Amino acid sequence: MLPYDESMRILADKLRQCQTRQGWYRMEQPLPAVAPLAWLHGVDTSCRLYWTERSGNRSVASVCPELDLTLAGPESLGETFARSREVLQAIPGAHFYGGMAFTDQMSAQWRAFGYGRFILPRFELIQQRAETVIACNLYLPGGEESRNKCLEAAGWLERQATRIVVQDAGGYRAPGIADRYSVPDQQQWRHGVEQVLAAVAGQTLHKAVLSREVRLKLEHPLHLWDFLQRWHSENPRSYQFALQVESGDCFFGTSPERLFRRQSRLLWTEALAGTMTRGMDASEDQAFEHRLINDDKNRHENALVLAHIRDVLAGLCDSLESDREVSVIKLRHIQHLIHRFRGVIRPGVTDYDLLTTLHPTPAVGGSPWHEARRLIHTLEPHSRGWYSGVFGSLGLNDTEFAVAIRSGLLRGRKLSLYSGAGIVAGSEPDTEWQELDNKINTALALLDG
Repeated sequence: MLPYDESMRILADKLRQCQTRQGWYRMEQPLPAVAPLAWLHGVDTSCRLYWTERSGNRSVASVCPELDLTLAGPESLGETFARSREVLQAIPGAHFYGGMAFTDQMSAQWRAFGYGRFILPRFELIQQRAETVIACNLYLPGGEESRNKCLEAAGWLERQATRIVVQDAGGYRAPGIADRYSVPDQQQWRHGVEQVLAAVAGQTLHKAVLSREVRLKLEHPLHLWDFLQRWHSENPRSYQFALQVESGDCFFGTSPERLFRRQSRLLWTEALAGTMTRGMDASEDQAFEHRLINDDKNRHENALVLAHIRDVLAGLCDSLESDREVSVIKLRHIQHLIHRFRGVIRPGVTDYDLLTTLHPTPAVGGSPWHEARRLIHTLEPHSRGWYSGVFGSLGLNDTEFAVAIRSGLLRGRKLSLYSGAGIVAGSEPDTEWQELDNKINTALALLDG
């Protein structure tokens, strides 16, 4: 394997040879093993994106959008997916990366992200199993403009070739937390939960998921890419994602929950709902798992998601099956109930169809959705933005989206962490408040040292 700097220069030379080409073009160059997050830490750009699959088989660090499809609202989602498919058909092997919000109710702090953004990167470092490559995607219009774009891209690669990629060798330092407060506060939270429980008792609602924003002021700047590496090492069986926009604001997260994965016509999705804390030792943890599996409230919460997925996918799939029994997925501080689905989608069913059918699931919204949405927008004093939206990778033959929970928004030294809890019959406000804390405890511990 050639050294990193030499490999980058080889790709730069290939780009110089493409100056007379027209249309979409993609080229790849093998690299020695480079951690994608470490690479992002050192590259020279303001716009960066990171995505890693829950399986751990594929991680992508990308920079410099070649095509940025920004959505003003949900009405443009169909056109955006159609446009992305046209481009992907021209450059097999490429992917768009990005995500979208929970709903179209957005505040000013989310303006730079839009309702959604799906980005085809100009440069992406891909780590897949034991292989690492650097890839370049370019649209070459022809003539002098093609020549200029090729030379610009080649120059960027050569500048990065001189930068040393430093792997994290235990140098992460927690920034410290100078101030912390919650929106809503605990009293407002109790009021919101009581309102949902009243609707459940009145039989107009089965479940609503209420969320909380914990607003932090950090003592020192957060070294985000090192932080993400540490967070993922604490919860390795999770998706991880980040989008840093031109202003420097960054939405990021480490989520255990899949919205869907599609390979050709094969489909995987899941009902992940129902939560309990982890035990202090193996014996207590096993006891908590047994309690979670047999708890009527948590099983009911999971069953609502299970039934919803069966109902909405019935018209999109030739076949669909789920686990016979519920199982448990374990994270650092909490464990969840999970039912997994496998299916074959019908010919002609698109990623747009799957996304708009499944999102938002009752695991982050509620059931029935329209009543839950009304309550959420009435009771929540903060804007969720992209929290509990979706984030993932959009490809011609393979697409995967995570539910964007366990996530945060970083703006300078201001950091918001989000968490939510499903409110159903039997929910207790203070118990659910503790669940919100449990869901962000891993991130808080890393931030406060």
